[in-house]
Amino acid sequence: MSFDEEMHSSFECRVFSFDPYVEDKKFKDLRDSDPSLNDSSILKVDDRWIFYRVGIIGQTNNTKDLSNLKIKDLISFDEILDLTKLRDKVIDVLKMDIEGPEKDVIKNLDMNYACKYIKAFVFETHVRSKFADLVKLEKCFRLFWRHTRFREGNTRGPTGHLAGFQNPEDWALKMKNFHNELNLAEFMFTNGELYFVNINFI
Repeated sequence: MSFDEEMHSSFECRVFSFDPYVEDKKFKDLRDSDPSLNDSSILKVDDRWIFYRVGIIGQTNNTKDLSNLKIKDLISFDEILDLTKLRDKVIDVLKMDIEGPEKDVIKNLDMNYACKYIKAFVFETHVRSKFADLVKLEKCFRLFWRHTRFREGNTRGPTGHLAGFQNPEDWALKMKNFHNELNLAEFMFTNGELYFVNINFI
């Protein structure tokens, strides 16, 4: 069961899902059931779950017409708030796994707004992410949990390796790739799944 499905079925949350490129079978079946939805960027699963076939980007040069979004359009977090009508409303969990651009989304995130309205921020980082990119989150967020995806028992060596989708060439972790222990520590802290909680809601 996906995170979105779990939130929807087990906790009865209102869920707003976004993915410009991948469409789950649940959404494909919904689209196939009604020909008028073939080119629609918005699919309503039920009263508590809406899927948007669009993605998030750090900053857009031109404001999108939110009433006429096309499949695979990329919009900013501010535009997502307007699209979902969640502006100035508390968001229990903001989850993001966008394969790289999370660095730019965080860079453009209004921390005053985030500290007031986002309870938890969960995201996956990739090679481009650095510790400096995450420092701004300390205004009100604290790291609650992280998972760097190291694997034990790898035949290439005792230190394990990183999952292939994070490192397409599936290279083993080697100390020579890092200038010093601080570089290695930064890599281990900033690459993987990070779960931050907002201390204003604790």
